[in-house]
Amino acid sequence: MSYPIIREQRRYFAGGLLSAALWTAGTWALCLGAIEYFYGPGEAFSKAHPILMGGLTAVLMVAFFVTTGWFLARLAALLLFPARLKRSAARYLRPDQAGEALEVLSGGIRQRLYGVLDIWMGEDWLVFPGKAMKRDAIVGIYREDLSRRYLSKKTRYTVVDQDGEEMTLEGAGEFFVGFAYGYLLNSHATISWGDRRELTAFRLREQQQGEVDYRKLRRTPEDQPTALGVCKWDQSPILEDNLVRSQYERWLLAAYAPYIAGGTHIDGDFRYAGGYPFTKRQQRLAINILKDSWDIHGTGTLIQTLNHLLSTGKEGRDGWQLGRAMMVLGYGYIAGYIPRWQLLAYSCSVAKAIQASFSSWKELHDSYMFSYLRWSRDRECKKVRTRAYRQLLDDPGSILNTVPFGLDIDAAFQEALAAVGGYPEVEDDFEVEDEFGGSEEEE
Repeated sequence: MSYPIIREQRRYFAGGLLSAALWTAGTWALCLGAIEYFYGPGEAFSKAHPILMGGLTAVLMVAFFVTTGWFLARLAALLLFPARLKRSAARYLRPDQAGEALEVLSGGIRQRLYGVLDIWMGEDWLVFPGKAMKRDAIVGIYREDLSRRYLSKKTRYTVVDQDGEEMTLEGAGEFFVGFAYGYLLNSHATISWGDRRELTAFRLREQQQGEVDYRKLRRTPEDQPTALGVCKWDQSPILEDNLVRSQYERWLLAAYAPYIAGGTHIDGDFRYAGGYPFTKRQQRLAINILKDSWDIHGTGTLIQTLNHLLSTGKEGRDGWQLGRAMMVLGYGYIAGYIPRWQLLAYSCSVAKAIQASFSSWKELHDSYMFSYLRWSRDRECKKVRTRAYRQLLDDPGSILNTVPFGLDIDAAFQEALAAVGGYPEVEDDFEVEDEFGGSEEEE
């Protein structure tokens, strides 16, 4: 499915043009006002204070030319960014693909980072405003505190590829400086990072020895690839092939779809059982989220939490509790606390409770969103999740519009279980109990 990268970037550049236009209009108005005043009511004042008049005139002239130049630069950026984006993407494509670079890029982008930052990512591409890079060509990401050189509180990120090409982005605030930088680093296992001055020092050393070889910036990842290889999304070893194999597994994902689509970790993906690729990095994230947010440390506490969410969700016909019950199961599977067949088996009671309490995905998730929006104190997260939910409802191809809510749970479960190999031989007598009365021990 094509991602509207041009439309979103046009919004970014249009915002910059609007800001420049307002400053320019304000400066022009000030200049015209000054001319009217000093050659009208204030003429006597200007003759009495020629030095002050000259100083003010010089300041206003500089402001006039600076803001006008800024406006023209922003206008040019808005008009030319599609061509710049196309050229930057075409560098990584075959000659016969170069003419369709924007189409290739739109098909390869999944989402805007955290839903609010001007960074776009896909399995193959990293995009900043007006420029794109193939992720497997990136060798370093560096940051620069602009207060060292300019009167600015912003931080600038510079991404470098193996040919020495750069793309930069400036931003401010803890969310941009901390979360975005950390996410980019964690999603690119072999890149170098640090202060911009380290990149400058590397170039000087290389230039003294001859041609600069930027491939030297690559590091050996701490996690070595497994037999299943490395995930294209987070570039960490794949621990299990967990691509969805049945309609039932898609139904389970639809039960907490707003969380997957609108979560802060944008590697959520409806192609995978549990909602995420089963990789080394994602397993660490799942373990930390369950521990920090739910006080879940293993199978036992996972089942206890699930038991509580299911009972309270059924009692109050609460989509928030029932949706989170399914989400906790998905995270428990990705964390490695339960195998895939138990994810399917434990989910049956939750799925039946959802169908007994609601009549459609919209009814379920309206209940979920109502409680989530009352609970959350993070304004940005609420915006992201609300936007994601609306997109799920409006997109005819979304999981909520392609998976039937009234699926026959028992029949679909048996089909899904067969697709993953059925029950292990040692667990042939396993029975799914309504309140999860099992004998799992906490790890």
